[in-house]
Amino acid sequence: MKLISAVLLVFFHVTVFAQANPDSSVFNNSFVFNNGIYTSLEELKENAPRFLNCELDLDKKNEKIYTEDLYYINSRKTRLKYEAPLYAVVADGRLSIFYKTKLNIIFLKGALSTFILEEVVTTTQYPQNNAGGYGYPGYGYPGYGMGPSMPITTSHVETNIYFLDYETGIIEKVSRENLEPFIYRDAILYESFKKIKGDSNHRKSYPFISQYNTRNPVYIAILPEENTDND
Repeated sequence: MKLISAVLLVFFHVTVFAQANPDSSVFNNSFVFNNGIYTSLEELKENAPRFLNCELDLDKKNEKIYTEDLYYINSRKTRLKYEAPLYAVVADGRLSIFYKTKLNIIFLKGALSTFILEEVVTTTQYPQNNAGGYGYPGYGYPGYGMGPSMPITTSHVETNIYFLDYETGIIEKVSRENLEPFIYRDAILYESFKKIKGDSNHRKSYPFISQYNTRNPVYIAILPEENTDND
């Protein structure tokens, strides 16, 4: 009975919110933001980019973006120096979040929005170098002419899934530990989430993101586009 009451209460609040805010829509994969350059999470929530109908002038050969040497094209097709914070870009309805010098396309929109990021991971190992079993690791036995072992550095590309918390703007790599503080907000969902054990590849955690978004919808304003050139 208590569960039914809780569900009805949530439904009531969602219905009232939707009726009281006819100029808003649920933030999900069907929602399309206004094209432009967004300088903050607040602009994204209001669907009001500071640089409306503008696009970054990027070198497609270089994935990394350096904001100190960045230009944009305004709605009049004029190339200008970009001198503002960079948070997100919407081009042809596709939302990309600026994170770790890259624009990352959001593939799941909602209270917890997710994107894929390819990262170069570098590791350094110090192999042991003992002479005849004497001395400490990394140092040769005196008289054998063996010095400290040389470190070995290797790099590889790792594909990770990150999530953006729409409420706070926090971005974290998807893992049980990183998701827990956010799933905890939903007491009912958290009861199932806390039972996850041994989720080394995070596959058990992923479904909870979609469930959380379904149970905790957020809304974006639908505003008419203004004719601003930002020049």
